[in-house]
Amino acid sequence: MTLPLTFGTFVRIIWAEAEMDLLQKVEVLGRSAQYDLCGECGSASRVRDDIGRWIYPAVLPDGKTVKLLKILQSNACQKDCLYCPTRRGRNFRRIAFQPEELARLFDELHRHRLVQGLFLSSAVWGNPDHAMERIIATAEILRTRYEFRGYIHLKIMPGASSAAVERAVELATRVSVNLEAPNQERLARLAPGKDFEAELLAPLRRAKEVAQERGLAPAGMTTQFVVGPAGESDRELLSTTQRLYREFGLARVYFSAFQPVPDTPL
Repeated sequence: MTLPLTFGTFVRIIWAEAEMDLLQKVEVLGRSAQYDLCGECGSASRVRDDIGRWIYPAVLPDGKTVKLLKILQSNACQKDCLYCPTRRGRNFRRIAFQPEELARLFDELHRHRLVQGLFLSSAVWGNPDHAMERIIATAEILRTRYEFRGYIHLKIMPGASSAAVERAVELATRVSVNLEAPNQERLARLAPGKDFEAELLAPLRRAKEVAQERGLAPAGMTTQFVVGPAGESDRELLSTTQRLYREFGLARVYFSAFQPVPDTPL
């Protein structure tokens, strides 16, 4: 009798003679990505043993449920957002996937039918486009070398350039920019130094333009708010949400209940 192949067992088998820190990378960078909802449906069928807990069931726009590997490219961040588990001032292990490494991992998982899609985000180190380059490189390898035609959700970094946004939209099934707060006043309480319009809404607006002009990103765009720590009102959240649906044509706005993380100010 053939026993079911778990995520962790699979990784150990495939990479038995390769770098033995791969499993640790998946564990650390999968854990760091867990706070982004990204469309997961909360199904009880989710596998929670071993590193399979970083594979999430997610509902696509057509109603189908797929298994997503949800992971960060890197958790090393230059920003110091007060609520964030990857903030610069927090004491934890920094780690990153090389694009080739992460693309190969996903391809192996996909070929063994353990995952059907990828949700890829990152912390921001150096500058936004440096993080975008690595995210984009991973997606390019999957689309070209491994000829993966399935679901890829790419996170657009705050302050990403127009060129980086355009390339992400070309490669992704869905893109997202996390606003985290409904306006500049509330954002300043979460992420001092971030510009709501220039760093968050501008990349979202550019993504909309590219997607509409060229018929790309068929699953649309999404965003997420962290609800609670900035003292925002329901009216503020709903007003901004209405604007996002009306002006930006978002497919979905997610509301994530604030979860305090140890060693963060909030």
